[in-house]
Amino acid sequence: MKKRTIIIGDIHGCLDELHLLLEKIQYKKEQDRIILLGDVIRKGPHSYATLQFVKKSEFEMVIGNHEYWLLNRLKQDDFKPFSNFEYKIMQNKTDWLTWLYQLPTYIETHDFIAVHAGLQPGLHPKDTETRILTNIRTWDGQGVNLHRASDPAWFDFYEENKLIVFGHWAARGLIERPNVIGLDSGCVYGYALSALIFPSREIAQVLAKKQYARIR
Repeated sequence: MKKRTIIIGDIHGCLDELHLLLEKIQYKKEQDRIILLGDVIRKGPHSYATLQFVKKSEFEMVIGNHEYWLLNRLKQDDFKPFSNFEYKIMQNKTDWLTWLYQLPTYIETHDFIAVHAGLQPGLHPKDTETRILTNIRTWDGQGVNLHRASDPAWFDFYEENKLIVFGHWAARGLIERPNVIGLDSGCVYGYALSALIFPSREIAQVLAKKQYARIR
């Protein structure tokens, strides 16, 4: 069987749904490359267990805004955990810091660029701030406000042929354009967890078992 690359959207601690999705696509470690689009933690029911599973499985992953937030929290000398998830992280703080530091902001192949939130118009991700790559939804022309509803979506400016695969924007749901695919289909909000399979470009989904958080 030809090796596949499977890109999976925002998991947000929905570990049961991740297992269901991997089962549905008949994931085989020796044959498939898994790339996660970040935000595997927070909002959902199993953040720490999801992190453990992702790390143990050696999946590739770009950093999302929630991992970036956690990284910056853990770097603080006076870091004090305020949730059960953070208490568990604190037990192996050094190991998790090391793991978070090695997460790339994007993964590029001949076929696509995978990034958590999107691209700053006119720039390659290697020349872009992590803050923008992990948070952008809309573009104000300067990168000050990255999610103002009155501004156009960042991908409205994207005219290159190389496919950009991103997550982060659950309110927009699954986005399919010739050169842009958005895979955050809002699993944690009660909708679905989505994967993009290469080389077929098939979209696979499993429905959320329940609504774990309110969409904002």
